[in-house]
Amino acid sequence: MIPLDEILPSRKIERIIIKKNVAHVFMKSDTDVIPSCLPVPKIGKAYFHFYFNIISPKTFEKNLKKIYRELNISRYEEIIIEYEDADNDLVLDSLEKIFPYLFLSLLSYFTLSSKSDPFQKSSFQNRILKNSPKKEEKITFGDVAGLEEAKQEIQEFIDILQNPKKYKEIGAKIPRGAILIGPPGTGKTLLAKAAAGEAKVPFFSISGSEFVEIYVGIGPARVRKLFETARKNTPCIIFIDEIDAVGQKRQGTTDQSRHHERESTLNQLLVELDGFSRENNMVVLAGTNRPDILDPALLRPGRFDRRIKIDLPHKVAREQIFQLHLRDLKLESSAQEIAQTMAKITTGFSGADISNVCNEAAMIASRENLPRITQKNFEQAFDRITGGIQNKTKVLTKREKEVVSVHEAGHIVTSWFLENPPTCFKASIIPHATSLGFTQFVPQDTNFKTSQELFDRICVDLGGRVAEKIKYKHLSTSAKDDLMLATELAYQIATEYGMNKKIGSVSLFTRDPITGAVSSPRKTSEYTRKLIDTEVRQLIAKAEMKVELLLHEKAQEIDKVSAELASKEVLHLQDFERLLGKPSKKITDSNPIETLSFYYKRGSIINKFETTRVNFKKSIIDLQQNNIQNEVIVQDKFSPNLFSNPFTYFFLLKQFFPNIHKINWIKKLLK
Repeated sequence: MIPLDEILPSRKIERIIIKKNVAHVFMKSDTDVIPSCLPVPKIGKAYFHFYFNIISPKTFEKNLKKIYRELNISRYEEIIIEYEDADNDLVLDSLEKIFPYLFLSLLSYFTLSSKSDPFQKSSFQNRILKNSPKKEEKITFGDVAGLEEAKQEIQEFIDILQNPKKYKEIGAKIPRGAILIGPPGTGKTLLAKAAAGEAKVPFFSISGSEFVEIYVGIGPARVRKLFETARKNTPCIIFIDEIDAVGQKRQGTTDQSRHHERESTLNQLLVELDGFSRENNMVVLAGTNRPDILDPALLRPGRFDRRIKIDLPHKVAREQIFQLHLRDLKLESSAQEIAQTMAKITTGFSGADISNVCNEAAMIASRENLPRITQKNFEQAFDRITGGIQNKTKVLTKREKEVVSVHEAGHIVTSWFLENPPTCFKASIIPHATSLGFTQFVPQDTNFKTSQELFDRICVDLGGRVAEKIKYKHLSTSAKDDLMLATELAYQIATEYGMNKKIGSVSLFTRDPITGAVSSPRKTSEYTRKLIDTEVRQLIAKAEMKVELLLHEKAQEIDKVSAELASKEVLHLQDFERLLGKPSKKITDSNPIETLSFYYKRGSIINKFETTRVNFKKSIIDLQQNNIQNEVIVQDKFSPNLFSNPFTYFFLLKQFFPNIHKINWIKKLLK
């Protein structure tokens, strides 16, 4: 910056022009000596012109006046200062002063207006409420498949809206509403829309989360406005989706500040449900997949009079849903054939999952430039949804491919020759997003499962792990997920289903008295917890021993299936039948050592209750050449005819002779 205090005493400055934050200094034309503080001007100039940056015009003027006072320069000798764009600077200065006040005023205005009327033109009402049935495409029960029982329940509400006098004449009170309870994707919202379409009445839809805002009072105001608008359009249907967002159980007296707004909204909703007259001919439906967290006051009769349970679709319902979604697709084969095939393998799929399978199959066919969607495309879509996208960049080494093939072959052979497990219909060792390989089963559409079926399910889960152990004499981490599933099922057998003899016919879980949902486990003693852990370990050990016996016997089948799987990478049901024959359920003993418990050391098995002495001398001589004799003491606490079961001999001898399964007469005995 040029020091003006050194230039001003010379009285040679003619004027100063300020352009925004730049000061232009013009010297008088008769200046013959340049002050030493100034740079040498360019040749040819009639007068000298310098410029420098300033902080602001106000600051510059302030500093300039200070210099005047220090140099005793009168105001008549002050330099003329000109401003360019001065008007603009004045406007900016004015805005700079009033902007904070303007911002606070606007903020206060919008806050107060949102409290007084949260349903302004461009906000909640136009965005959420739907009261234009003529403009919307109507959904009817013909667009909803697989929910016959729920349709029947909803049909009564439709009849009430269309013929209210029939119920009033006989003295019946019109139900005020129903809550639809079911897993995500089962069609709760679709069913509510179809009800409005069938009844041909206005449909008001809103999400529970729309009631919850950070500003106090917004939620209750929106509830009031919703019911006020609905009363003007009766008969009508109100549907509150995900009502658990606003209808959670109230938290008592602790931490009121956190839940004050939600509880105020819930209280207003309860008042509105009680307040509207039965003469209004208005039905309120709500949907949730978390009935266990809803407030009991919301579920009592008089508010939501009925609870309509919407479960995952069974096989016939899944077939109907597939046919519904397939009607708009170009298919290579008939829709009925595809629907029947896919319905068998999609047990546990919701309606949304089935829709996703159909859409994914269409996407795959489009990527492959196929004119029509094939059955293979649907199978690829199923694999992608259940196992993740195929990982084409991950290439397995020869060793890894062999291990994965043996692992999957263990699952296949175990399920093929046991009595009760589901049928295996496909196996693959192509890496996917979640695994290096998988085996798919056809789940059974049954309402309950027996203890034998659950035990065999554990055996199938352990089949891959045991096959690796037999083939390679060691274990790998590939069975991590299988072991987790087997352990989880074993704990359910012991703690939920009452299928363990030592724990007894008790369930260690409680149910919510309002919703009926299974809640947290009961408080148990340390002894019970230890007993549960012990019984779970024993159950898994029994299953593992049973699978090991089976796979030792079926070693050739393991080799055939694993070799074929390593070669082709994908096998189907037809391949399994060719390699293994028709499923022959030979192993029928549910639990060969269900009542056998023992402790053993080298040479004897010690029983602290009662013992039975059995001499295995002859068998030992046949097994070992050095004629070692071992006396075994066995406990049988429950079964009087323990040794009538040939499995008992096998399990006892296996403690001392791991290769017992290779003896031919032992194999025949165990058959």
